[in-house]
Order: sequence, then C-alpha cells, then structure tokens
Amino acid sequence: LKAFSKINLHSEIVLTPHPGEAAEMLKVTTKEIQKNRIKSAKALQKKYGCIIVLKGSGTIICNENDIYLCSSGGPELAVAGSGDILSGVIGSLIAQGLAPFEAAKTGVVIHALAGEEFANNVGKIGLAASELIPYIRKFLNWTLMLKIKLKNESMTLLLGSAIGNTIKNIDLKNFEV
Repeated sequence: LKAFSKINLHSEIVLTPHPGEAAEMLKVTTKEIQKNRIKSAKALQKKYGCIIVLKGSGTIICNENDIYLCSSGGPELAVAGSGDILSGVIGSLIAQGLAPFEAAKTGVVIHALAGEEFANNVGKIGLAASELIPYIRKFLNWTLMLKIKLKNESMTLLLGSAIGNTIKNIDLKNFEV
C-alpha cells in the first residue's frame, strides 16, 4: 500500500481495498471508513485517480464519474483469499475485453452472487475462498449458455435481472461526500 501512497494511478486501474486497507491508504481509522463508505470510496478514487472497489458489506464501485453499490453478498465472503478471488474475476473479465469499470461492476456482482449461492447451499460459516470458483464458473457459463458475450454494453444484460437487483447507481446528490 505504501507504494501507492504518492502516485496517481491510471484511471483504468482497479484497486480493491477492504476497509482496513482503505483506512491505511487514507491515513484514517477503519471506523471512519465504515462511517461513510461512499465518501471513503470517492476519497480513494480522488487520491489515486483510478477505479475503486471498496469491499465489505455494501461493496462500493466507483470511478471519477459514477458510483455503484452492490447489495448482494454477505458475511460468508469475509474470509482470507476472497478478495483475491474477486480481483482475479475482475482481471479475467478485463482480459476478455470488458472495460475495467464494467469488469469491476460485473466482477463484484458475480463474486457476491457466488457467495450467496454458497451460503444458500452450504451455510454462511466455513467458506474457503477457493470454494467460490465453481459458483463463479456457474454464473459465467450460464451467461455463455444464453449466448450473451461480455461486451461493455452488455452489463445490464449479464446475469439478467440479477444485476439490476444487485447493483445500483448512486445519485451523489443524496449523500454528503
């Protein structure tokens, strides 16, 4: 994290801090990050000039112009390695041609839905991060079966209404940031 502290990153880079990492990056407490997650995500975006995925309950995805809130996912995802899986999903979507901000939003949703499916099938306790992979694969293959290609404009089609119900654009006029 210290390596990033004095540089402005390219606007298409995606950083995925959890609240503790975000606190270190902004030189505040984790409690301050959690107190206003939207403000914290925007502060990170402004400081580093890139796409921010502030992980945690109500994951925030933001770039310079837009901010989204993911309402899916739960405590089952708060395990070691889960964020690495999320970063891998986002990176793989970028490698497949999705624009980084779309990949961040899509990756967050797929990761959250995979966590929920695990919790529904196995329970909220005991997830090993690698156990998310079959659920992530299921959601990605489901989109292929529907012959929806991962393109920038397909974000609202990807996973059908699940995304519409999971991730919402936030009108910042309603929040103090």
